[in-house]
Formats: sequence, C-alpha cells, structure tokens
Amino acid sequence: MVWNVVVALAAIMLGGQASPTGDAMPPKQPRRIRYVAPDYPREAADAGLAGVVLVKCDVGRDGKVLETTIVEGESPLAEATLKAAKQWRYEPLLVAGKPTEFAVTASVRFDGGGKITVSGLIDSLKSPHEAVRTSAATWLGRVQAGPQLSSTDVARATHALQDLIKVEKSPRVSAAANDALTRLKGR
Repeated sequence: MVWNVVVALAAIMLGGQASPTGDAMPPKQPRRIRYVAPDYPREAADAGLAGVVLVKCDVGRDGKVLETTIVEGESPLAEATLKAAKQWRYEPLLVAGKPTEFAVTASVRFDGGGKITVSGLIDSLKSPHEAVRTSAATWLGRVQAGPQLSSTDVARATHALQDLIKVEKSPRVSAAANDALTRLKGR
C-alpha cells in the first residue's frame, strides 16, 4: 500500500481516519533529507522561462524515490525537475512502527536563469519546446530601443517574430508572437 502523504495529513487535520485500516498516520510529513537542485536548462534561461513544477514522488520504505511523475510544469523545466527528484531522499515513513511506502508532491520554483539578451531570445524561438518559444516571444515584445539596446536589435526581434509567425503551429506561441509583434510595432 502506498500512502499519499498530502491526503493523509489532510484527513488527520479534519479529524478523519487517514488509514483504511484505522491506523492513524503520524502527524508530520516525512522530511526530505537529501535535496538535489535541478539544473536550470540553458534554453529555458535564455528565453527567460520561469515557473513552478509540481512533481509527485513515490518513495520506498527506505526513503529512496522510486518513481517520479510531473503533476504540473512546463518542458524543459519539468524534465530537469524529474532528473533531480530521482536523487532526493526522505526519512522513512513509519506506520505502526513499520517503514511504509508513500507518495509526496513537491514543488520546485524556477525564478529565471540570469541575463536575458535579444540574441538569446531570438535563438530561443527555434526551440522544440513550446513554453520556451512562448516565453522568448513574450520577452521580445518587451524589447525597447534605448541606451542599452539598439534599433538594430529591435529590428532583429521584429524580423524573428515575423518569421516565427509564418511557420508556427502552436496557437499559444502564435498568440505570444503576434502580441509581441504588435507591441514592437507600436513603439
């Protein structure tokens, strides 16, 4: 039997039974004792892609993560999270004094990978990942000519977005690219 820790703890807090056999679950969630941070995928960083990934981890009696599943999150951030989560370790969950398998859902936040450049954004428009192309198009819509950005860069961004719109099959990316192009032309 695998315990879903989040559901079991909610049952305890509401005064219900957490176990189908009537055993009460311990009133604390198993503590992660080894955390490996995911690598921020370079293409996601170049595109300014940020977000939260929710990952479900099935944990064995010994606290090792046996299996991981993405609950929510964008590719390639989700893939990086899966790779890292497989290396996590948890305190064993004891039910009636015996180690028990359980499932836990964890979140990983990606806040941005560093400096965003027009060249990096334009290159990101060619990514196989829809979320990367969407993020890059959105950021390109924020580009403005000024002291640190030339009118040539704005023109390059405009042309790259026009080229993307011609070939893009994803409605989400197309909408972001059209919105960005409208913003750029309005400046």
